[in-house]
Amino acid sequence: MSSGTSFIDTNVWLYRLFDDKKMEVTERTRKRNIAIAITEAEGIIISTQVVNEVAANLLKKAAFNEGQIKAVIQSLYSRCTVVEFNLTIFESASDIRSRYNLFGIV
Repeated sequence: MSSGTSFIDTNVWLYRLFDDKKMEVTERTRKRNIAIAITEAEGIIISTQVVNEVAANLLKKAAFNEGQIKAVIQSLYSRCTVVEFNLTIFESASDIRSRYNLFGIV
């Protein structure tokens, strides 16, 4: 993966952290390997929303306990830049959607 900064969304983290038995083994392995490669990069940015979604999904779908969730959250905060959404971010997102006709994407 190239250097620079990248925003990594929830599903990438879940592919890395959760062994979803509903997926075929080859597909699960492929997605996990891609997720590992992506999340090993430098300059990763995530939002507090991503942290919350990862934790909620691991509790619900992977039956993680609170100790495991706390460890995941600590790891995310130590390896990533975590940003909170604010008015400027929401307005910038709106401007980008308008400029590039990305309506319907949240």
